[in-house]
Amino acid sequence: MLLNLDLKIDLVEQAEAIAHSKDWKKTTDEFHRLTDEWKTIGHTLNKKNEELWQRFLAAKTIFFDKKREHSNMVQQEQEANYTIKLVIVERAEALRDSQDWNATSLAFGSLMEEWKKTGRAPQQKGDELWKRFLEAQEQFFEAKRAHTDEIRAEQENNYKLKRALYERAEQLKNSTQWGEVTGEMSDLLEQWKKLGPIPRSYGDKLWEDFNIARKHFFNRKDAYRDERRKNIETQKAARIEQAKTTYVKLQEDIKEEEEKIADFKNGLANITPGKKAAQLRAHLEKLIEEGERNIKRWNEKLAQAKEDLKITEKREKEEVAVAASGESEKQ
Repeated sequence: MLLNLDLKIDLVEQAEAIAHSKDWKKTTDEFHRLTDEWKTIGHTLNKKNEELWQRFLAAKTIFFDKKREHSNMVQQEQEANYTIKLVIVERAEALRDSQDWNATSLAFGSLMEEWKKTGRAPQQKGDELWKRFLEAQEQFFEAKRAHTDEIRAEQENNYKLKRALYERAEQLKNSTQWGEVTGEMSDLLEQWKKLGPIPRSYGDKLWEDFNIARKHFFNRKDAYRDERRKNIETQKAARIEQAKTTYVKLQEDIKEEEEKIADFKNGLANITPGKKAAQLRAHLEKLIEEGERNIKRWNEKLAQAKEDLKITEKREKEEVAVAASGESEKQ
């Protein structure tokens, strides 16, 4: 009986040592072990046996009361967590059909962070909430993936269309059909503007190459126009110079003819009487008549040359003014 007393004293001391433990599972198992071991030990002195048993029960009661208190507190916390997680799930379900892809993706990330920061809910109800949260999230991101795939396909198609526009610009860039190709180049640019973006992976090279082809054509067109303008101006200058030369030459011819007529008239007035006086008179009168006809004809030509020169100079001034106005608008 003394041996049994020592064994039970040892069990009581072990129970009292773990009575305030917070390792709930391990300590519960330990109390179950100690209780089973107590049952295997025989009786000892009745008075001591009852005293030890009461001490054992007191230690056991202290632990299990604290364990129940802890369980109740955990249950309350989990119920509170359930309420919080239910709100999170409802917010997630409200977002499941959203098409504001970027903002909603960030919102789901924030909801996931809130979920992780929130403690456990009662297991069965917590598992059901988690399932609902994942279903809402998956529905949104599946729709987002489908939208992204659609956008990617559209952007790839835009790339193909823009590639075709660039290749057409390349075909046209060395053309000399200035008017026709100018219109088509403008159409190509308008078509490009109407198309949406292309995948970022292609970068800006296609747009740069397209512009290079267009600029190549328009630079050639400008150079051709400038060269043509220079040729026209050269021809105009030559025509004006020719008109001036003709005008001066006519003036000189008229002056020379007038001087001849004056000489003929002077000769006519000073003819010496004789056999050939009549013949000489007739000849001088004929020369005077021819000279006056020449002067009349040349005066008509001179008036026309003067008018032509005036018109030519006026046109040149007008064309210079129009060209200057065009250059001003271009700038």
